[in-house]
Amino acid sequence: MTSKYLHFQARSLGYYKNPSVPIDNRIVLKKVWPKFKEMTRQERTSNDPQIPQGWWSYNSSWSAYNRYMTAIIVWSNQKGWTTTQFENAMFHEYN
Repeated sequence: MTSKYLHFQARSLGYYKNPSVPIDNRIVLKKVWPKFKEMTRQERTSNDPQIPQGWWSYNSSWSAYNRYMTAIIVWSNQKGWTTTQFENAMFHEYN
């Protein structure tokens, strides 16, 4: 719920280009995160850093959300998209 609030609060304040995007439990946490972990493990070598912690945590939800938004920002920048465009495409792909 916090991520949805942050998303709509940012948009209401006029941040339309790259607002924070909400974490959807059904798509992001149950489909995208497991796929990201699986693909990261497959590509990882012994010299690579550890796989990042998850995107949801009852103990540290702010840190977890920051990890999620870092991934969204990096991926959207690579595509030349806004965070909202990337989130919409990701949701559509995994829905």
